[in-house]
Amino acid sequence: MLLLNQVKRTVAVCVAVLLIGLQGCASKPVKLPILALSGASGERIGVVIQKEPGKNALKTPGRGAAASMGRGASAGALLVGGVGLYCGWGAIICVPVGIALGTVGGAVYGGVASESASTWDKAESIFRANLMELNFDHILVERLIAFAQENGYALHLLKDPASGDIIPIDYGVLSREGVSLVLELSEIAVELQPADLLVEPVNPTRRLVTSVRSRVIRTSDGAVLDDRITIDNEGDFHSLNDWMLSDGLKFRKQVSLAAQRMPETIVTELFFLHPLPERPFNYGITSLVFLDYLGLEPVYPTMDTIRLEGFVDSLQPTLRWQSFQGSNVNYDLKIWRSQDGNNPTELIYSRERLIEPYHTLETPLQPATCYLWTVRARYKTAGQTRVTEWATFTRKPNPYIGVMTLGLADIRTPDLKYYRFLTP
Repeated sequence: MLLLNQVKRTVAVCVAVLLIGLQGCASKPVKLPILALSGASGERIGVVIQKEPGKNALKTPGRGAAASMGRGASAGALLVGGVGLYCGWGAIICVPVGIALGTVGGAVYGGVASESASTWDKAESIFRANLMELNFDHILVERLIAFAQENGYALHLLKDPASGDIIPIDYGVLSREGVSLVLELSEIAVELQPADLLVEPVNPTRRLVTSVRSRVIRTSDGAVLDDRITIDNEGDFHSLNDWMLSDGLKFRKQVSLAAQRMPETIVTELFFLHPLPERPFNYGITSLVFLDYLGLEPVYPTMDTIRLEGFVDSLQPTLRWQSFQGSNVNYDLKIWRSQDGNNPTELIYSRERLIEPYHTLETPLQPATCYLWTVRARYKTAGQTRVTEWATFTRKPNPYIGVMTLGLADIRTPDLKYYRFLTP
């Protein structure tokens, strides 16, 4: 009897711990943007770009033969080693042998098939010339100030981006001059990031990705109110040779588009983002992975919780999403074509300020093709614009597993994905 009571107490404690863990995972506070809370509308906000001396915005990660050998070795080890799993009990020998052979073979292939150093030198020369001619920093800050002012926030340039280099800022002087906040932009990067390194380990198609670090500093005491890195990864995928064609015509076009999108994203995140709490849509004790919505939920097509995609019955479907309660609400919609089913490949459809929580596409999609889509709500409150984040879903470990592993299962950052559907 004593043993039985002890077992009951142990079970009760375990259940209580699990329930507490689940409650803690499910109820996370929503963090509003610091500038929306600080009442920054109407205040003078200074903008400055800080760059390290002699540092260019262009980055070319994963270039050259050495990088191709590394990617080829990794892909070869995964592919050939994975084949060894089909050897049954012999997998104990087949898998490590396959990994060794795949590593060597992949590395050799990567070194032989890699783009030459001269090709990369020519490419970098073209890309740097385009960035200099476009005056990327100037476009970035010019659009940022204009977009903020369109939405009621008074931003003023403190330093011409063309002057470059990091300069010390006397916040006390700025405070006495009536500048209450400083928005500091730094670590500006334009990158051609390799796409699918498993499918294309050597000479992969590359996507244009831009990133900017933004810090909001209060001039009265120098306190950092917000510090974040904003990433724009909506650029197209192209091979290196395609990026170089016509003196980098595609590169130039994509950089110009990114220079328009990035400022709007920064201002939105800092000033009027209305993040919605995460909501589960596949909860079950036996599930290894839980799926959460962020932003507005899809109504049609719905997400299949196994394949994580929806299906439409027309090439001009009517997409539907959760309506948002508020005043003067409208919606923005984006649709991308996706080659790998996970990442946007090309933005093919975009609409803003839709009145209803649904939209019938005005142009037909391609048959038997995977598309990604997202939507957000825009509304007014106290005379100020607010928007929800772009709708995504995220995959996380089952909270029970997180509790039982003392949080180790939750260490990896959840990946955010747009909603996905297939056309007939």
